[in-house]
Amino acid sequence: MPPDRAKIIGLSRHRLSTDGDGVTTLVAFSRLTVIFIIVIVLFAGCTYRSDSIVDNGVWLPVENGESVGSYTNLEGHIYWGTAVGDFSCDEIDVDLASFRVCSETEYAKDKRHVYYPQRIICYDGIDEDGNGFGGTYAEEMILKGANPNHFRYLGNGYAVAGNRMYLNGETIEWNDSIVQQNSSVLNNNN
Repeated sequence: MPPDRAKIIGLSRHRLSTDGDGVTTLVAFSRLTVIFIIVIVLFAGCTYRSDSIVDNGVWLPVENGESVGSYTNLEGHIYWGTAVGDFSCDEIDVDLASFRVCSETEYAKDKRHVYYPQRIICYDGIDEDGNGFGGTYAEEMILKGANPNHFRYLGNGYAVAGNRMYLNGETIEWNDSIVQQNSSVLNNNN
């Protein structure tokens, strides 16, 4: 395009463009509009593999003074382990109102996190009376990368969250045959 025809207006929101016949036209655009369109396009198609999978888990609250699996509620504080209340057990920082444990598994979740014991510590000893004692507790409980809103328990220790798959709390490569063997897929007509 000849330099005399391509005059740029001083506003950064406008530019000149030339059509096929060499006619210069003013095209106004807004950076904000372009960014908005890009965001809409990106998020409109965002779906996760786990969104179409039925959750086979039975999710139970842990009432005060009770245990579900290895999770125990002592006066509104959640602990994991077999020697709850021992000096070595750290409280798990959960949202108690939304906290649920998947029955017969070690998976649990609340509105913020998915939990699974990552580093289990076993200990034993003899007290001053000569009686043996021992137990287990976990130092890391939050399942990294697992969004509780997309978390589905399949069965047999398998779970999915978003586009990730887990086996007993460990991230594994996604495998559709595991999903088919352990879960139902939502009917798209619902």
